[in-house]
Amino acid sequence: MVDSSNSAIQRRPLCAELQATLNLIPAHTWYALPSGALTFLNRRGSDYLGLPKDHPLRFGIDTGAQWDSHIPLLHPEDHEESRRVWSTCLRTGSAGQMNFRVRNADGEYRWFLSRAEPVRASDGTLLYWIGVNLDIEDRKQAEFYLAEGQRLAREIEERKIAEERIRAQETELRQILDPVCQRRIRRQGRCRRRRILPCKYDPQYGDEALASHLLAL
Repeated sequence: MVDSSNSAIQRRPLCAELQATLNLIPAHTWYALPSGALTFLNRRGSDYLGLPKDHPLRFGIDTGAQWDSHIPLLHPEDHEESRRVWSTCLRTGSAGQMNFRVRNADGEYRWFLSRAEPVRASDGTLLYWIGVNLDIEDRKQAEFYLAEGQRLAREIEERKIAEERIRAQETELRQILDPVCQRRIRRQGRCRRRRILPCKYDPQYGDEALASHLLAL
């Protein structure tokens, strides 16, 4: 906690000391006003964004920014969720955490894990927010490739199961059709043999016997 009785003049050395400390941390660190307006971003974070050397954020200068002034720095797909999480922190005065993508000086995006904590005076008054953004791009890439590998493995397994099911159905169908085909082949063979047998007219039996013989072919 920080003593709320400190004057603005007394707090200025504190801000300078805080900025110096945040600049030493090997991560993107920042602080914001109680309203949520981003006021300071350490050297590492400012360089990542490509901010000019004289940019107010490098020096913790209050420019009257809005509570969500940092949102345009994020990937468009992360805007809505980022606003929701940050507004919840500001409304409840509690810490918050989320993942989002931040655009760098080259216009490319990297994933960060962002954590914000409220800093309060001894009487509970909120003085400012302090936060850290940790680069988790490599972890996100690993998670993506792991998920992609698992997806491909599932597809291969599903294809294998489908192929086995088709082979089983083919075997079952063959077991049903083979006897039918064999009977048909045998029947056709008998028919061909009957057709090549000589058919002589026997006067003893007459035309009726001849007709019956032809119908049996």
